[in-house]
Amino acid sequence: MGPLTVALAALVAVLASLPLVFLLWQATSSSYDALVALLLRPRVAELLTNTVSLVVVVTCASVLLGAAGAWLTERTDLACWCCRSRCLSSSTATPGCR
Repeated sequence: MGPLTVALAALVAVLASLPLVFLLWQATSSSYDALVALLLRPRVAELLTNTVSLVVVVTCASVLLGAAGAWLTERTDLACWCCRSRCLSSSTATPGCR
């Protein structure tokens, strides 16, 4: 890797960490009572429930699709290997068949 690649990667890492730094800065500048009142609102519980539900659904769907794709790849003799490869790897950075 060249120095330009490392510099760009460092810049992306710094930019990606800015929301977390801002959140920590805001949390440390508030009083304990204000943070507790903010975190115990009903909307926070609703957002947390939605987030956890989304994580569970997406994880289950990914496991099911991945397992089905792996099984089809290894255990069956599907026609058109090129098309199958593109469909199963469409969400990854790996190129399809050439």
